[in-house]
Amino acid sequence: MEPLKLDNLWLCENAVFLPVSKTLVVSDLQLGYEQQLRAMGHNIKYEQLESMLALLESLIAQTGATHLIINGDLKHEFGRINGQERREVSLLLSRLKRRVHITVVKGNHDTITKPLTDELEIELVENYETDGFYCIHGHKEPDAKDPALKAAHTLIIGHEHPAVTLNDGIRKERYKCFLIGTYKGKRLVVLPSFSTIVEGTDILKGEGFSPLLQVKSCSVYVIADAIRPFGRVPALRRLLDSMAHG
Repeated sequence: MEPLKLDNLWLCENAVFLPVSKTLVVSDLQLGYEQQLRAMGHNIKYEQLESMLALLESLIAQTGATHLIINGDLKHEFGRINGQERREVSLLLSRLKRRVHITVVKGNHDTITKPLTDELEIELVENYETDGFYCIHGHKEPDAKDPALKAAHTLIIGHEHPAVTLNDGIRKERYKCFLIGTYKGKRLVVLPSFSTIVEGTDILKGEGFSPLLQVKSCSVYVIADAIRPFGRVPALRRLLDSMAHG
């Protein structure tokens, strides 16, 4: 899939690329989620790791990225490290570390991720700034006194797992999407979930979870056969409502 190039950032398949610093940013990999789903009785294969690795390696090759930021929720479990998480976090980070420098930003699912990143000497931080882009997971507001935040022109968050459900009155399909809005005078970019089994939350049906986000003020970029601008949320809500009701 070809990136959609917007000024100083590119929207890629489930990722953002910052060309000046050659940085690829992804969020919400949720490694280990299959083990929890299987424990709940769902018949699901352990296959998202290889799918995500393949896409990450393809994006690194396509963009020429030298730095990968995992912007929160590398793993799924909150209060423990399950066996699948330990194996898959180690495999993913060790494989990608051969190709790029890696920084992991802590998300709300990463309360005990540090032992895993420490084993591989991977940097684990609360936030990360590069070339005026301030990366933070998005489950809580950033420190307003942070000099890096003050200097930034753009915030990049995850956490929200944005998606849209397109309904023409006959069938419904859900697509992951990017949101672009503002936060306290700065541009805000919301990443879709990178996980292949987290479908996403329909942002047309609510106001979102992140305290940084005002959904109704955002523009939507849908990830389908290409990355396509779909306009602002209020107009898209009206359009889809009229289509659904003929």
